[in-house]
Amino acid sequence: MRDAEMFAMIHCGDIGRNGFGGHGHNDQLSFVMSTQKGDYIIDPGTYSYTSDKKRRHFFRSSVAHNSIVLNKQEQNGIEEERPFDMGHKSKALCFQWQSDKIQDVFIGKNFAYTPNILTREIHYEKRKKELTITERTKEDATMELHLTFDPSVHLRVEGKQVILNEEIEISCEVIPIVEKTPFSREYGAISQTNKIVLKKEGNNLITKISFAKRKEEHPMKEEIKTEMPTLETKKPETRKVSNKQKTGTPNHEEQYY
Repeated sequence: MRDAEMFAMIHCGDIGRNGFGGHGHNDQLSFVMSTQKGDYIIDPGTYSYTSDKKRRHFFRSSVAHNSIVLNKQEQNGIEEERPFDMGHKSKALCFQWQSDKIQDVFIGKNFAYTPNILTREIHYEKRKKELTITERTKEDATMELHLTFDPSVHLRVEGKQVILNEEIEISCEVIPIVEKTPFSREYGAISQTNKIVLKKEGNNLITKISFAKRKEEHPMKEEIKTEMPTLETKKPETRKVSNKQKTGTPNHEEQYY
C-alpha cells in the first residue's frame, strides 16, 4: 500500500523452508508502516540465531509482531530449543487485493487458530489519509493487537487515542497499554522501544490511523487574528489610539502582538 505520503507492507503467505519455518517468524498478517518523514510501525528485527535462544524465541514469536494474537496462543508452534523449526498451522491466504487512485484494500485470512478463523482487513483511503485495520474472528476470543514503534517515534496517549510525533493519530476501541519491548536494528544489536497492546473480548476490533494534519494546539490565536481587521474597520481612524501613542502607551493591537 502506498501513495505520496504513506507506505505499508503486509506479510501474508508461506512461512519459509518448505513449511518448516527456517528463518521465518510468526508474523502472518503483520504489517509495517512508514511516511516520508520516517518509520513508524516497525518489525522488531532478529537479533540472534543460536547464541541467545531465549531472545531468538521472543523475536520470532507472535507477540513481537504487529499482528493479532488470539487467546494468547502462538500462530504456529515454536520451541526455544529448536530455533529454526516451526509448525505450519497459519496457512495464510490473501483473499482480496485492490489498489487504485482512491483506495488500497487488503483482506487476508489466518487459519492458525482453527476452528476459529482470523480475518484482517486493511483499508487505506487516500483522500482522507486514513488507514483502517479491522480484525474479525469466526468465534469470540481474547484478542490482542500488538503495534511496535520505531525508537525515534515520540508516543503520547490521550484516552483511547495514541499520538505519534504530534502528527499521526491512532484511534483505538479500548484504552491502549504502553509497554517497553526489545528491538534489534541489526544482527547482534539489541535495545528497547515502545509498543502498545490493545486487548478486547469478542469477535471484532477496529483501529484507525489518521495521517491528516493535527489541529493547532491554540486555535483561538487564529480566530483573534482573523477578527482584528474587522474590528479596525468598524472604528474610525480618529479613535483615541493616537492619544495613547502620544503618551507612549501601546494600543490594543501592539499589546496582543
